[in-house]
Amino acid sequence: MNAVNKLWSIYKVTWLLYIGIVLMPIGTLYVYFQLTHFVDGEQVVREIAQAGGDMLERSAISEDKIRARIDSRIETALADSASWYRSHADSSYYVGSQTPWKDFRDLRSCWESLKTHADRSEALQCWREARSLAFATERMNMLLFDRIRTYLLLAIVLSVILMGLLIYVVRYYMYHQVCKSIVHAPDDGLHDREYCRLSLTQLCAQADRSERPLSTMLIRAELQENRKHFRTEELAEAIVVLEEALKEGTRLSDIVCRIGKESFFLLMPNTDEEGAEMAVARIGRMLEGKLGKAAEHVKLELRAHTRRPEEKCADFWKRSTR
Repeated sequence: MNAVNKLWSIYKVTWLLYIGIVLMPIGTLYVYFQLTHFVDGEQVVREIAQAGGDMLERSAISEDKIRARIDSRIETALADSASWYRSHADSSYYVGSQTPWKDFRDLRSCWESLKTHADRSEALQCWREARSLAFATERMNMLLFDRIRTYLLLAIVLSVILMGLLIYVVRYYMYHQVCKSIVHAPDDGLHDREYCRLSLTQLCAQADRSERPLSTMLIRAELQENRKHFRTEELAEAIVVLEEALKEGTRLSDIVCRIGKESFFLLMPNTDEEGAEMAVARIGRMLEGKLGKAAEHVKLELRAHTRRPEEKCADFWKRSTR
């Protein structure tokens, strides 16, 4: 697998990581609400236990004012606890004799009966029911906390794994960006052979998706056979002139590469065979004009190639650079 395919695979993994990272706050929010239920459960345990003690204390008190305060306190505790038991009506973690809601309703019925009779034995029965309910609720709450703790541990482990993968992906991406800059050669303004090949692979994939044409142009500069006395330094200067001319005279969508000592290569997306031949004529005239008198000593060879239907990108590269 070449670097482009590897990068594409990394991008797909990155999207999966982003999805996982987006889901992490949802998991954290779930754990937060579970902890909120746990805290509410502890409050309910205290209120039920306090209400049971108040029921037993009420049977030993004859003063109406004190009884009224105790009755108000019990009513408040039962009213505050009702919604919690209703929301956990069928909890599988409950260890009482029935369900949380049914045991709470039995305690409520016992309290309603106790308000009218105020019998010591009935108060003791209500206290026992409150104590059993508080114990079962406390046990259920601890089992729920164990589940929350497990979820929290899994969330932490998953977060560490996701962060490690994200760091790896970012480092891999940065590494290839550095490699891209190396083959880009921004100081010279032209790409090298390897970058040109990778870019052609990307353009082939785009052409397959959009069903648009793709063409290339190979430009070679060499000395005329009857001008062998032309100095190497002057040929190098002519190559520099060609390089600057190609930078300025090509389209923004074209990619100009230097694939050899005296060879240039153009990638021309969205260009069919007719457009490629027109580009050869136009660029040939432009380069000869830029060379000036040096054109008498330097021979330019320009060849255009258009990708054939169903032609593999590797075959097109070989045919274009041959």
